[in-house]
Amino acid sequence: MVQITTLLPLLASLLAVSAAPVSHDSASLDAESTLPTIRESALTARKILFASNTAHFATVYPSDPNARGVPAGAHGKPTVWPHLIADCSEDGTPSVIVFPIAATWRNAKADNGSIAVSVEAEDWTVEKGRVALLGKVVEYDFQSEAEEDEIRECFVAKNPDAKWWLPKKGKNGVHSSRFGKVEVESVQWVGGFGGVARIGELPLDVYKGIERKEVDAEVKQEQTHRFTIQTGRDAL
Repeated sequence: MVQITTLLPLLASLLAVSAAPVSHDSASLDAESTLPTIRESALTARKILFASNTAHFATVYPSDPNARGVPAGAHGKPTVWPHLIADCSEDGTPSVIVFPIAATWRNAKADNGSIAVSVEAEDWTVEKGRVALLGKVVEYDFQSEAEEDEIRECFVAKNPDAKWWLPKKGKNGVHSSRFGKVEVESVQWVGGFGGVARIGELPLDVYKGIERKEVDAEVKQEQTHRFTIQTGRDAL
C-alpha cells in the first residue's frame, strides 16, 4: 500500500522547496530572529485556508496493474486536481464534497485516505504564502441533521454554485456525493522567499490551536483594508 510519504516528492515539486542544511552560527540565528514567528506563520496559513474556496488535491494512482479506472500508464503515478473546499472548522480542517466516481477520491480510498492539499494566497505570486496539508480524507459521521445542515450552509456560503451538487439528504443525485473533511496530520509551509519568510513544517498543535474567531477577525480586517485601498473609501 502506498503510504502518505509517497506524496512527499510530489509535494516538494508543487511547492518548489529545496531544503538547506541547518546552521547554528550567529548569522543564521540573526536571520531566524527576523523571520515571522512560527505562530505568525501558522496564523497566516490558517487565514489562507479560511479565505480560500479551492485547493489542489494530490493523490497517487494505485500501483496494482489490475486496479480499475486507472488511465493507461498511470499506475503508481501522482495526479493533482482542483476541488472546492470550505474551512468550516475550529482547527483548520477543510471540508470537501466527495464524489466516489472521481479519481481523487478513488485514489485516496485505495491509499487508506492519504492525500496532500495545496492552498495558496489570493492573487498568489512567489513572494506570497502557500501551505500544503498532508493527511487523510474521511467522510463526515454526522450525529444529527443539525450538524449536517451547519456544514451544508457553510459550504454553500463559500461556494454558492455548489448548491446544485450538494449531497442529497436520504437520496443520491446523478452522481452520488458525500461531505468529507481532510484530517490534517502535517502542515508544510512556504511563506515566500527564503531569508525573509519562514519555510518548513509547522507544529500541528500550533496550527490547530489558533481559534477560528481570531482567524475570522484577521481575514475580515485584511479584506476591509484591501477594499479601502482599492476604492478609496471605507467599507460599510
